[in-house]
Amino acid sequence: METLYTPAEVAAIVGCSKPALRSYTATYSAYYSGSATPGIGQTRQYTENDIKLTSFIYSRSATGHTHQDTLKALADGELDNYAFTTPERPTEAPDGPGDSQGTSTAIVPAERLHAALTLLQDAQRREQQAQEAERAAQTRINALERELGTALGKLAQRRRPNWWVAIFGGE
Repeated sequence: METLYTPAEVAAIVGCSKPALRSYTATYSAYYSGSATPGIGQTRQYTENDIKLTSFIYSRSATGHTHQDTLKALADGELDNYAFTTPERPTEAPDGPGDSQGTSTAIVPAERLHAALTLLQDAQRREQQAQEAERAAQTRINALERELGTALGKLAQRRRPNWWVAIFGGE
């Protein structure tokens, strides 16, 4: 019989939070086993393959891949090439970022660090896009200034007809 793990154990093994695990299970339900996606009111239990899948999803999410990217990677069979060995079952699955006494050795909880990293990567991507847009706008401004200079030069070279000078004067 296959060994089954509780959500708390899987979260502890993979390093993700229980809410993230719940979200992964819902988003990628087509790839999880039936015991990980039971009916309403039934307890979720994860197989070792489910743990590998969760680790794959979590590692891709931590490196900035979107859910759509990860779903495509799963459809393309990248999970088969993912190197993962199920570690020992945790002796005590924590309920939160700390142990049962509420203390923690982590300065920042992993899920918050992951969220901050994702936000930082998104901000860097947006900053790069803004810089590219600024460069494109500056290039267009320079081209328009050249066109304006050319047009003003042509206008200055244009002589007024003799009848204009005779009626209105000036050159």
